[in-house]
Order: sequence, then C-alpha cells, then structure tokens
Amino acid sequence: ISTASRKSMDRTVALSWIATVSTVGMYGTGFRTCQEMRKKRNVNHVSFVTFLMCDLSCILWLKYGVLQEDLTLIVVNIVGVIMHSFYMLVYFCNTTEKSRVIGWLCGCAAVVYPVLIYIKYFVDDYEKAVVRLGVLCSLTSLITCSSRLFNVVSLIVFQSRCSQGGPVSHANF
Repeated sequence: ISTASRKSMDRTVALSWIATVSTVGMYGTGFRTCQEMRKKRNVNHVSFVTFLMCDLSCILWLKYGVLQEDLTLIVVNIVGVIMHSFYMLVYFCNTTEKSRVIGWLCGCAAVVYPVLIYIKYFVDDYEKAVVRLGVLCSLTSLITCSSRLFNVVSLIVFQSRCSQGGPVSHANF
C-alpha cells in the first residue's frame, strides 16, 4: 500500500471515529429529558415526534449501512435505535396519552415495514434500491431535524424548559 493510500485510510478512520462519537453524543442529549420526565412522572410538553423521527431515521440509515457494508453507519445507528427506543419507552411510561403514542408508532411502522420489505424481497435493481433508500434516509434526516421545531413551539407556547429543544438543537449544529 502506498503512503498516499495509507494516509487516506488513516483520515477515513479518524473521520469515522469523529462522526461516531459526535453522533452518539447527539443521541445522548435525550437522557436529560428522560430524567426530567421520570422525576416529574409526566412528559411536560415534550414532543414524542422527535424521539420517533430519530428512531425512524436510525432504522432506515441502519438498513442503508448494512446494504453499503459501512461499519460506521451500522454502529452509529444501532446505538441510535437502542437509545431512541429507550427514550420512547420512558415517554410512553410517563404520558397520559398512550393511545396517541400507539397511533404514532403504528403510523411509523406503516412507513418503515413496507420500505424494508420492498428492499428485502421485491427489488429488481439493487443499485436503484440503494439510491432510493439513500434519498429516503436523507429526507427522513431532514424531517428529524425539522421535528425539533415541535420542541421550540413547546418552549414558546408552554414556556417549558424541559423539552429537548435546547441540547438536541445545539448538538445538531
């Protein structure tokens, strides 16, 4: 292996580690919100949509990482799925609107499962499927960042400081 190739691989590995640590750090910002929900035994105007969209995004990016055989995407998104599933569980345990949460979860499943089934069983052109999934992942990431606006609305309308708006928004930049 040439020196130039080795330097390029070293940069790629370093960038992968930086991306992994910063992304997992961003995912960890929900812990404080969950602590507040558990302490107060209510969700206190925290938006479930943010947790759900982050989980959905991680699930889709995980599938994309598996298809691309990208270990960085796989590791980061496994951590993201676990953490956001935990956050949703804490939310569910502390909300009085459980049927609404179940409705959101069913709606999310109605989006995710057909996509995953299509890619697994019905795809004719593997490359096109990967590209389409990549576009869907990018759109989902955009929606995930936009879902944080629910927290800003909560902060303004309810003057609630315990919504995830602050730390998660800062972590995104």
